[in-house]
Order: sequence, then structure tokens, then C-alpha cells
Amino acid sequence: MIWTENFKLVDGTNARLPMTGAFRLDGTNMENNGEQPDVPVPLSPEDWLAERDPQLDKAIDLLLEKK
Repeated sequence: MIWTENFKLVDGTNARLPMTGAFRLDGTNMENNGEQPDVPVPLSPEDWLAERDPQLDKAIDLLLEKK
């Protein structure tokens, strides 16, 4: 996970360069090492095709349990 900077070259084209990285509090680099979810919920191709979002449904269920 990095931030990039966009700039113009002399021929008018654009280029992007990495500028800043993202690190966890323990110093672990997050590049190609994303954060793992607290509650993993798979999203199947069938869910995607049917425009269902089981991840959102689970998040709503968890929030409603906290009431």
C-alpha cells in the first residue's frame, strides 16, 4: 500500500512514482501484505453475479448484535 505522485514529463505525458509507504504500528510494511479482516466472509462468484453482498450483510448483523 503506497501513495504515488503524478507529474508531467517534457513531452506532455504523465508519470507516477511511489512516494510514501504505509506501515503498521509495529513497523510491518503493508505493501502486498494487507490487513486481514476480523471476520472473514467469502464472496462467491454466484453472490457477485446475483449482486448479493454477504460481507455487508455480516457487518450489519454484527452491528445489530451490539444494540
